[in-house]
Amino acid sequence: MVGNPLLMAGKARLRLQSMVISMREGPPPEQKGQNGVRKLPSPADIVITPCEVKETHGTGTLLLRMFRDSSSIVSLRTSDFYDGNQNFGAAQFCLPLAQLSRADVSSWVRWCLRGATVRRILCFPYLPADVVVAIAAKELFRVPLCTYIMDDKNVCADGISDAPMEELFSKSDLRLVISPEMRDAYVRKYRMRFWLMPPLVSDDL
Repeated sequence: MVGNPLLMAGKARLRLQSMVISMREGPPPEQKGQNGVRKLPSPADIVITPCEVKETHGTGTLLLRMFRDSSSIVSLRTSDFYDGNQNFGAAQFCLPLAQLSRADVSSWVRWCLRGATVRRILCFPYLPADVVVAIAAKELFRVPLCTYIMDDKNVCADGISDAPMEELFSKSDLRLVISPEMRDAYVRKYRMRFWLMPPLVSDDL
């Protein structure tokens, strides 16, 4: 059992209220899931994930292998699956509530990255909110965006609807998938080019 839904909703509301107040009043005190607020790297590389970057799941393991040095990374995630604990990135932020409007998500991204010079964006879409955050970051900073599909949540599995996924792909400068079968399925559906990057290549690549 994940937890009491009413308790979880209450915590989410409190976190959202705190974030809204912080956005209005200026930089907030450091808090769990929002650390490193005053330590943004510049230039910054944004990495967008559905949850904490940890070795306890495949995406986290891959990211820790890909970025042994994460001192240039600002980690944006849309959920806490592991109590908000991760050691990845110079700064990390968790979206206060996944069901925010696109305008609110854009404001949140702008607030998280205020003062930073963003160099590039890498998104691992798994939840609908991941897509919204990636699109907002791309529209705000107009820098190269790479979308890397590790877990299908659109073609053969439900999770992310077609319209936002197509928008994300159309705004991505590079689209990666982990297998030839996944590449073929996404090419057929979206009529765009996807490149193969298996998650098991050697570290030097």
